[in-house]
Amino acid sequence: MYKTLVIGLGFCIFLLLGWQIKDGVLLSADMDETSYYVVALDNNQAFFGKIQTINQLFLDMTDVYYLKTQVNSETKEVSKKLIKRSTELHQPQSLRIMMGRVVYLELVGQSSKLAKLLKDHQAK
Repeated sequence: MYKTLVIGLGFCIFLLLGWQIKDGVLLSADMDETSYYVVALDNNQAFFGKIQTINQLFLDMTDVYYLKTQVNSETKEVSKKLIKRSTELHQPQSLRIMMGRVVYLELVGQSSKLAKLLKDHQAK
């Protein structure tokens, strides 16, 4: 009885703190499938996309982008270009990332430079 009470109380605390359970996975209440997130990996790669599934083992993203660094050979000026993953040779439609590789996960701010780049890229 005591164990059931503790588990029930813990569950209520998670809900009060803004967490929810979706498909058996505990998620922050502010996560949704329509917003863009930055997923930074332990190898210094970062992907930007919509999170469709997240659990203890992996996360699945769709509408995935990444930044490609380009150096002008004449001026040595460095620029970054936003690349959509579906334009690559194998035309991936999603990306599965093992959670052990994730360093951090953040919501892309709606008024950020990245949000503007994503919006401009989609308008093309």
